[in-house]
This record gives sequence, structure tokens and C-alpha cells, in this order.
Amino acid sequence: MDAVEIPTGEELPEWLLVVPTGTFNDHPDGAHEITAEMLGEMLAAFEASSTDLLIDRDHASIFRGDTRAAGWSDALRVTDRGLEMRRPVFTEAAQAEIDAREYRYFSPAVDLVSKNRDGSPGGSRLLSVAI
Repeated sequence: MDAVEIPTGEELPEWLLVVPTGTFNDHPDGAHEITAEMLGEMLAAFEASSTDLLIDRDHASIFRGDTRAAGWSDALRVTDRGLEMRRPVFTEAAQAEIDAREYRYFSPAVDLVSKNRDGSPGGSRLLSVAI
């Protein structure tokens, strides 16, 4: 899946695309497709959780177990473009890095075939979004 550019300007829009729909042939894990059904599964999993969506740096929560936040978003929605998150509240340090263009993109971490704790299929899940 392609990274999505973080909008620049005085203020971010209320909703930001983080998981576009489509076919993505150049992903390091291989080609895959994101469908409207998968987006619905991601939204349902988020809404069933009791936490906001973690925004981290460089996928640190996935690759290094570092769950320090760069920001948090409290809502997701599905649109014709894909899965959008409500404008996140960034930490002061992360906002400075974004303003300095040290980070330019959102990169979602998704599990397209997750399993529930009991081993049953869990559908697609958005795990976090990196800057």
C-alpha cells in the first residue's frame, strides 16, 4: 500500500486519508488489494476497541515494540477514497517534526488476515499509522 502525504498548510483538514482502496503491486510484503469490505472490517475492529488510534514514528510500535505516541486519532470513517482518520492530535515534538518536513507521509500498518485470540478469523485490522 502506498504512503499518503500529510497535508501541509495552516491547519490539517478534519479528516485525513490513511488507507486508500485499490491494488498495490509494489509493497515490500507483496502485491495486495484493499477493498471496501476490508475497510469495513478495519472500522469495526477500531470501534470495538477501547483505545484511540496510535500514530507513531517509523512504525516503531510494530518493529521495536516502542509504543510512545507521535499522536492519537479518536475516530475513523470509510469513504469512497478509503479509510480516513479524524485529524490527530500530535505531540508537540511530532508536530515540530512534521512542520519541519522531517516527516511527510502517513504509513498505515495493517493486518489483512488477522486472527482473534481464539484463533478464529479476525478480518482486516488497522494496527497503527506511522509518520
